[in-house]
Amino acid sequence: MVFFILYSRIPKRIIRTLLLLPLLLACSFLFSQKQANFWQFGTLAGLDFNSGSPVALTNSAINTTEGSSSISDASGNLLFYTDGVQVWNKTNAQMPNGFGLLGDVSTTQSALIVPNPGNTDLYYIFTLPAEGGGNFNYSVVDMSLQSGNGDVTTKNTFLKSNVSEKMSAVYHCNGHDIWVSIHEMNSNAFYSYLVTNSGISAPVISNVGPVHTDVHGQMKFNTSGSKLALARDTVITFTPLPGTGLGYVDIFDFNSATGVLSSPLVLNINHQKTYGIEFSPDDSKLYAGFYDLGDSSAVLQFDMNASDIQASEEIIHAEGGPLYGFQLGPDRKIYVTNSISPFLNVINDPNLTGTSCNYAGNAINLDPGGMGAMCMLGLPGFIQSYLHPAFPAVPPCPATGISEQANTSPALVYFDHDQLTISGYFEGQGRVTLAVIDMLGRKICQEDVEITSAGNNEIKVTIPDCPSGIYIAQLSGHSIFQRSKFSKE
Repeated sequence: MVFFILYSRIPKRIIRTLLLLPLLLACSFLFSQKQANFWQFGTLAGLDFNSGSPVALTNSAINTTEGSSSISDASGNLLFYTDGVQVWNKTNAQMPNGFGLLGDVSTTQSALIVPNPGNTDLYYIFTLPAEGGGNFNYSVVDMSLQSGNGDVTTKNTFLKSNVSEKMSAVYHCNGHDIWVSIHEMNSNAFYSYLVTNSGISAPVISNVGPVHTDVHGQMKFNTSGSKLALARDTVITFTPLPGTGLGYVDIFDFNSATGVLSSPLVLNINHQKTYGIEFSPDDSKLYAGFYDLGDSSAVLQFDMNASDIQASEEIIHAEGGPLYGFQLGPDRKIYVTNSISPFLNVINDPNLTGTSCNYAGNAINLDPGGMGAMCMLGLPGFIQSYLHPAFPAVPPCPATGISEQANTSPALVYFDHDQLTISGYFEGQGRVTLAVIDMLGRKICQEDVEITSAGNNEIKVTIPDCPSGIYIAQLSGHSIFQRSKFSKE
């Protein structure tokens, strides 16, 4: 098995960082990006996380009851936002063609913005209807238009009918493409669409878990893309109250290489309604909210590492009014909505067990100037990978046929004078390809090397004169698939 570690030298044009993912996780500051740093949601509400802590915005144009989505560039500059019906640019003005999208302001997860991996100017807006009464569609925003303020160029392209109000996205393990997953109504089918340089793929369909008979409640991937969880209700017509149901949380394994969901686990909440759902930043905890109509609500914590996840349930907060949407923030805290309130609640330390997670009610004032801003039910949705501590690094695709070498020295990987070198232990014989790929997925160069015997081997590839920036070193073949980002100056 090949390991990547940091290798540094004094001369010019030296490598900055070339790390295998576990080291990237430990050194997240090297690659932190800020695509989720602006939030617009509720009634005229918004937050700016660029200072490290959320600062209330005073100029948001949004007015939505539930779902929304925002997107910033890697430096944390707002690009645009949407409620699934209208689209506003960074100046909070509606884009000229930013109207008539077929989401709904009363859809749990009405909209989700996803970049086109092959074109930095293009973004997809995926939208869902309310109450299962429409279709799953996408529209396209081109940020090169309107002097860089962007405009909608394509509207409401059909993808799927008969859908619930649940949607989440996460990066493929190749670190380039993006999965967008939804759920079919009156069915147990998940539809996962892969967004690539070529467009949107045909869906990967996973028939797994219970049938969905109600549309409401959030669905979220964890930030590493290995799990998916959702809040689910079963509607009861007359009892215990009209229109109420029984609440559940469903958890699945997700294969970020294939898009397949498996291994369903159903948690019985034993209350009428569930809505909010979110994983802790380290994926060790799952949070869910329930409420009983006209009565009380609570936030539950589950230990994802417990042998019996259902038995690990702990109430970390309870109150008289309903709590709704959950969303992990760039500051590694989880935010929770109070419906029709100028205040947000926050779970300050969501990686910690039980009440040590430090739940605080009315923690963020969204309307310090008294302008009428307030949260409603929802919070903005993002590609969950944006909130991984090591993003843009993502957990690598699983490799097969590789033996762990517990006592083998780690490989040295470095870039110097246009040459990328990987030196490490390879088991057995076979052909290995080392390719260098830019962040648009274009192959810059590659070198094929024949490994003639087990042991320490060195692979070299010359990188042509290409612009400074972040690149991917991909090692494949010989039962190996490894990817690591590095910086060329």
